[in-house]
Amino acid sequence: MVDPNEDTAVTHFPAFIVNGTKCAKITPKDVYSELEYWQTSVICSVLGANPPLEGMDYLGEIGRILGIPIKTDQYTMERRMLKYARLLIDIPLDALFPDYVEVPVSYEWKPLKCTHCHMYGHLVDECRKKKKAKKVWQPVLQKEAPEIPSQPSSNQHQP
Repeated sequence: MVDPNEDTAVTHFPAFIVNGTKCAKITPKDVYSELEYWQTSVICSVLGANPPLEGMDYLGEIGRILGIPIKTDQYTMERRMLKYARLLIDIPLDALFPDYVEVPVSYEWKPLKCTHCHMYGHLVDECRKKKKAKKVWQPVLQKEAPEIPSQPSSNQHQP
């Protein structure tokens, strides 16, 4: 069990930018100093681009399925950087640890993905990499027209 008087604040490392990507420089000392605290912890992340959290109630409901929600980190609380949400949950050691929690999700928009080339932005009907059937030139065979008997001309005399 987590002691409620214990300081469980999540610390953050300042970010710097490398090739347009935010990075944090973490030394092995930073990791090992926290190792003892996190050794008995289970870390769970809700992944996705901006999870649909209706306030903190939604995240708390997920936490209650797993155990007793204790606290969230600052970014989750302020709804910033929600590529994933963090929630500290007290789970008894003898509890079952589910592999997944089913959560309904609705999307305002989903990107198009081609099932042929597996690229985004188009569907299989518009795929440029899809091989089109080559058209082979074949001569058109015309049916022979029936012969029309010629009409005798008026200036020709027949015996």
